[in-house]
Amino acid sequence: MSMRLPFHVWLAGAVIACLSLAVSFDDYWAMFIARVWCIAVAALGAHVLLARVGMLSFGQALFFGVGAYAGAFLVKAMDSGNLLLLLPAGFIAGGAAAYLVALLVFGQRAVPAATLALSTMTLGYVAERLVRGWEWTGGQNGLPGIPQMSLLGHELQQPWQMLAVAAVVLGLVLVAVTLLESSSWGSRLSALGHDEMRLRFFGVNVARDKQLIFAIAGGLAGLAGSLLAGVEGFVGPSSIGPVFSTTLVLYVLLAGPSTAPFAILSVLVVELMSFWLSQWYEQLWTVILAVLMLVIITLRHARYVNSWATFFPWRAKKP
Repeated sequence: MSMRLPFHVWLAGAVIACLSLAVSFDDYWAMFIARVWCIAVAALGAHVLLARVGMLSFGQALFFGVGAYAGAFLVKAMDSGNLLLLLPAGFIAGGAAAYLVALLVFGQRAVPAATLALSTMTLGYVAERLVRGWEWTGGQNGLPGIPQMSLLGHELQQPWQMLAVAAVVLGLVLVAVTLLESSSWGSRLSALGHDEMRLRFFGVNVARDKQLIFAIAGGLAGLAGSLLAGVEGFVGPSSIGPVFSTTLVLYVLLAGPSTAPFAILSVLVVELMSFWLSQWYEQLWTVILAVLMLVIITLRHARYVNSWATFFPWRAKKP
């Protein structure tokens, strides 16, 4: 595995840093972009599953919510918003939940994409209903009062500080995902997505590979959830249901089978479009956004537009 990072990863890192610096002087936009970076971390996990391994999971919000609630409960119990507690708790909780689901779903036989999609969607729906009904999770009102994030004893009270933390975490996750994709195991995962039966014929433990990558993607979702909980100081039941999972899948479908930075670009573009359309067309913006995304995904499927890589063909991931 080469430890050299491709140019487009350095470019994505520079864009993340420059955009974060540009909006850091405005509290509202600093919090908005910090939220976008948190969601982008979860989108990178979904990108690895769908774009690389071909696994369509509608359960990423379940792991996102598990990480958010686990991190929130821990820091509230410790009465400290220490990032060194919050973020690992989210990653471990999300990854553990995803691994348990993977043990149930992935066995010695190939699992149809529809089975994985429906089973994870059902689990997400059940989890959301449970969270909305439990008093100890705050029910419909969610879980407020999460302690202020802190690092090395210093409280992060300013929006630009939270934005900086989110940008750094996103940058580190982007590097980790890029190194994973360029590793020998990453190549095997891509082969798994193209021809699972061939790998089974050659004696590869496909079930173990699927369980492990599913757990890693769930861990990234949990990490994103705990980070967003720290940034916003609140966790709500909507973060754990199938609606948010569907949104993450749409981000990855929009990015297409390209490299990880395009998944981040999809999140940024869609979130900005959502904001601006909601300002200009208050009553119709969700319909307009849905139609735009449907058109883009349809054109990509028809090969008129091959994801964002169409506009940057020299940066597309080679199969």
